[in-house]
Amino acid sequence: MDPGTALAVVSLSFQVFGGIIQGFTLLAKARNLGRDATLLQTMLRVEESRFIQWAKAVGLLKDSDLQSAESNGNDLEHDTVTTQDGYGTISQSSIAAHSVLNEASLVQVQVDPRLNYTLASQLMAQLQVILTTDGLRQRYKLDLVEMPDTPAGPNTTSLIEKTETATTVLEKLVPDTLRQRILFRARLVQQKSHLPKRLWWAAVDKQKFENMVCDVRSIVNGLWNLLDPVQREDSSAMLRQILAGVIQVSQSVSELRALQQSGVAGSNITPSYADDVVSLAADLKLTRIEIKDIELAGKIEAPTTSATLTVMNRRMLTNVTQISINVNVAQGFYDGQPVWIEYKDVPQRLKSKLTSRVKNLALLLALTKNPSFHTLRCQGYLEEEARFVFIYQWPESSISQISGETRFAMSLTELIRDSKNFASISITDRLQVARELCKTLLAFHTAGWLHKDIRSDNVMFFRENGWSMPYVTGFSFARQDSPSEISEQPSQEPLEDIYRHPHALGEPSTSFQKHMDMYSLGLLLLELAEWKTLKHIVAKCVEVRKIDSNVGVRLDSIAEIPKWLDKHVVATRKLNFRMGDIYADVAHTCLKYGMTSPDECPDTLPDLLRFVRNLERICV
Repeated sequence: MDPGTALAVVSLSFQVFGGIIQGFTLLAKARNLGRDATLLQTMLRVEESRFIQWAKAVGLLKDSDLQSAESNGNDLEHDTVTTQDGYGTISQSSIAAHSVLNEASLVQVQVDPRLNYTLASQLMAQLQVILTTDGLRQRYKLDLVEMPDTPAGPNTTSLIEKTETATTVLEKLVPDTLRQRILFRARLVQQKSHLPKRLWWAAVDKQKFENMVCDVRSIVNGLWNLLDPVQREDSSAMLRQILAGVIQVSQSVSELRALQQSGVAGSNITPSYADDVVSLAADLKLTRIEIKDIELAGKIEAPTTSATLTVMNRRMLTNVTQISINVNVAQGFYDGQPVWIEYKDVPQRLKSKLTSRVKNLALLLALTKNPSFHTLRCQGYLEEEARFVFIYQWPESSISQISGETRFAMSLTELIRDSKNFASISITDRLQVARELCKTLLAFHTAGWLHKDIRSDNVMFFRENGWSMPYVTGFSFARQDSPSEISEQPSQEPLEDIYRHPHALGEPSTSFQKHMDMYSLGLLLLELAEWKTLKHIVAKCVEVRKIDSNVGVRLDSIAEIPKWLDKHVVATRKLNFRMGDIYADVAHTCLKYGMTSPDECPDTLPDLLRFVRNLERICV
């Protein structure tokens, strides 16, 4: 080994890695950040998580190594690089001393030979210096000191408590148990259950703190850029899964807003790893929690909520015309602007109970402005005797094509059925539609919402030749996935029922679950692949005729569709031939959800994350 390579290996030792984690830990645990504590700590937690994902990718961190460290910990020499103050502060002088330690005394790891050792070691050295108390003080005028015995200030106690509770869910990004194992193996603590003593922010300027985070983020980005494309993609997918899991379990508006502003969902500090799925999921989850708070409090806390949901005037809705065979949709003008209209018929006996859910749905579709959410923006709704009327803004991207009262709007069902009148839709466009549908459902489910009426009639295109931009509509049955929610009776129309999970037919005895939406998604993917409407695909199982002739179609016959598809589509591998193995795997997995037992409630999030990742890989 030449001297340069040997030095690089020393610099990439586990102790250097552990020193960086120790710095992250000190900053994450320090108190007295003030009102912006959740936001500022989230910024650092995300970067720490990204750094750990990078370390796993290059071989600095392995589960087997950590397990070995636990079993052999008593044999390690407890040399540390902490100063004599005893509470874990690292100084630049100690780093200098560490750099000249004998190579044999370091805990060595086998790093990926493809890694640029020299550049990686330089970046890690820079990161370690930034995350020291000396570095923070000299570069950013941020002071970390030993926690005073009696914190000063009338609001100090409440701020400490707020910081402690606000980061409960965000702790999942990098759990303390992982930090403890890393620091113990790196010999930076003498017992594997210990962490450095908590410090106190003596002086914090938010702008300077953000400058520090920018520098940390820049270095971590540099480390990620050293990965080869496959490693980078794998690490990004893992980070997306971690963040999606955090969003899924979080019930705190402050946490989710912090996660957004930390850069994951967009902020003044825009990272290179911005993820539209994570961003959208955070937005939707925030909306869900805010709506729930409004219900519980009986008042609207956010001024923007009341301003967004307009009180609709029936007389301002003009030129309403039906442009589809679907009688539940129409187009028109509201206050002179083009709008898309959905009608929701409801039984009179349920109308009073459904009113709050209708309002919540309208709020969801009105408040969510994220462009990654492929839905129409709801302006409000009207209440008629036996139905609710949802009014949506016409997509801005297609308004320029409007001439007088002529507008293009076509469902996936109509597009497939009338394909002779349109240019053939390429596999590339169909794959893009599949990707967008999966991403929208992933964000929707991560936030805790359900659609409950996914079918090709509810996938709309509003721009001729704009086939890669689907809009998910038909949220008439959408509801939060709470067992206490009442169950609407689905339509008895077989043309709609064939898209429903067997346990969602008729008067379902079980609460609607995410995997039921997944099954319906699989049917859409099947239609996209075969380029046939579902009623023709399943004709040999259930014959669905014209609407006037559907009286004799039995629900128990429709409930047999999943088994028939498993035998005649999944087992025959038709989709593998038409769309390739990756697409077929996604569709087959969704279709398998149609055969779940009534008491099953599978976790669909890992599958949806995998679907989005794999579909994004396909290039045709």
